[in-house]
Amino acid sequence: MKADATMALAKNKSQTNAKYQTMKTTHHITTKTLRRLSRWLLHCSTSLRAASNGALTMNSKLTITGLLSVTLTAAALGETSPFTHDYLDDLRMPYTYSNPDLPDFDQRRVYYESGDEGTNYCYPTTGMNLLAYLANNGCPGLVDGAPASWYPGSASLYDKVTAQIEDLGTNYMGTDPTWGTWTSKAATGLDDWMAAHASGCRLWFAVAYSGELTPSRLAEIVQAGGLVNPGVGWYSPTNGVNYIRDGGHICTMAYLSLNPPIVAYPYTGADRIGFHDPARGDGDFTDQSPFNREDYDLGTGETAVFDDGGGSAKATRTLYEVKSYGSSHTAFLDNYVALEQMLLCYVSFDPYLANLKFVARKAWEPLPTEIIVDVPEGILDLALPLGNTRAIYLTKAGTDGLSKLSAASLVDSRRATLATAPNAIALAVSRQQDAYVLYDSGRKLMKTPLRKEPTSQSAMTLSTLNSIACDDVNDRLLGISLSPTARIVEISRDMQSQRQVNLPTRAKVSGPLTISTKTGHLFVAAPRNSCVYEIAFGPTDSQPIFVSQINDTALSKCVALCIDDREHVYASTSTGRGLEFAPTEDGWSRVQDSVLDGLSIGARIATTVTRSNSDSSDVNNPAYRSSAPAAEH
Repeated sequence: MKADATMALAKNKSQTNAKYQTMKTTHHITTKTLRRLSRWLLHCSTSLRAASNGALTMNSKLTITGLLSVTLTAAALGETSPFTHDYLDDLRMPYTYSNPDLPDFDQRRVYYESGDEGTNYCYPTTGMNLLAYLANNGCPGLVDGAPASWYPGSASLYDKVTAQIEDLGTNYMGTDPTWGTWTSKAATGLDDWMAAHASGCRLWFAVAYSGELTPSRLAEIVQAGGLVNPGVGWYSPTNGVNYIRDGGHICTMAYLSLNPPIVAYPYTGADRIGFHDPARGDGDFTDQSPFNREDYDLGTGETAVFDDGGGSAKATRTLYEVKSYGSSHTAFLDNYVALEQMLLCYVSFDPYLANLKFVARKAWEPLPTEIIVDVPEGILDLALPLGNTRAIYLTKAGTDGLSKLSAASLVDSRRATLATAPNAIALAVSRQQDAYVLYDSGRKLMKTPLRKEPTSQSAMTLSTLNSIACDDVNDRLLGISLSPTARIVEISRDMQSQRQVNLPTRAKVSGPLTISTKTGHLFVAAPRNSCVYEIAFGPTDSQPIFVSQINDTALSKCVALCIDDREHVYASTSTGRGLEFAPTEDGWSRVQDSVLDGLSIGARIATTVTRSNSDSSDVNNPAYRSSAPAAEH
């Protein structure tokens, strides 16, 4: 049996716990002290602006001055909580999924460019399973040779598949013949492949997740029309720790059966999963072995200490065992890579600003389908975490003055309230699945991990903010402040450090903000100038740079922005109109026949994007190497 590298969320969680502990030891700093410090910093900011000699002139209209940075210690609002597997309850009904049409390509074959035999090619091979399926079902440009009957196929078709698996691994996923593939690279590689090979087929995006994976979550993905490759980690007991990770592997899920909780045979709540396993070949590396599905029972979830020998050492998690999969190690589900259908999510336009519902629409389908989610309290903001099966939203304040940070399933009626905050105004969700709420009229931030029984933490902001967005490229939070002057405020993921830089007054930005997941560039609306600015501002940059400008008279009423994987910028206006802009060689142009045409879009809009929660430092961790333990070969 072969394995491939899988990245886990545990390292991020362990590091976050350590930071939370640091914050607990310093939480004697009072709110009054922080407010005094904030006022003093504002005074310093004004002085620095006046004295700045390093003004950077971009053009005759835009001059940027004044940089201020500070380190603040966030005050913890509660104790850290143990890791729990999900923030929404499991699906409560029986569910069966079967897709026999998914290919089952062999990873072991002779790759002529590298001379490798594919021992650690399970990620690109299972990725090609999904791409070939889509190529046979509406997107033929994704795979050379499609549409085709992939088995048994001809010798020439086999060679085409071999070349494309190698191309996907080497040039898109960054697969190493010795170490395999990093989970997040598998997701971005799939997305880049789809962009390069079928630009007209914009129905799909990629997701990679590492951490506590439930069978119910896999069911959600396929129930929403997605395709998923679940990954396992090989774990073995060790002294002082329940389990330690030693390599992993990934397969394509062709079958899943979830039983009601009352089923007691062969053990309580027994579920089954069926794999198309790329390692289960016939030993012949010159032709395709017969497609075959192998089924395994799933455990009910084991809560234990799982160690990876790195950043997530001795982390308590709940993982689900794949029974009898692996001879000398225990196989636990701990990651997946999926292709999911693109989703547009927006608050339904209401001229009376009631904002009592939002719409989740598969807008890029030939015949779009949608789900309407009613929110009686009214909606302040919304965001999409990993994938297209859930939405996070912020309600308007109730009679108690508190807004609710809530989650809603987009495949059934499950809801959850995660936290509350007074005078909330905005929401953002990071790729690591942390929700940030801007509250106290923009003077404070609350960070809430998306998990059951989350512990929220808060910090004062350096300036009063009007909007926030998460930067996936640089793993930070950015905000726009308009008072006393327009500024970009950069905030670290743990909210313990901040810095800010002034924007030119002639830019006349108003706050609506989105950030590209490809470049990390900010897109900020300036309605008084009827435009949206594209701004580059990296973690080491002392000043922002204006890169481009989207001009359109309709943007004079812009109230919300978002951006997709193809760098298309979407805007909504105060009159309920949706606008789409695409980058061209000559600048930006309005998209005709946009997916937004005919929709009544309110003051919030979001779209799904390719994301991964994996920690980049895990790529050097031997626990995630691509080769299986010696006993598993």
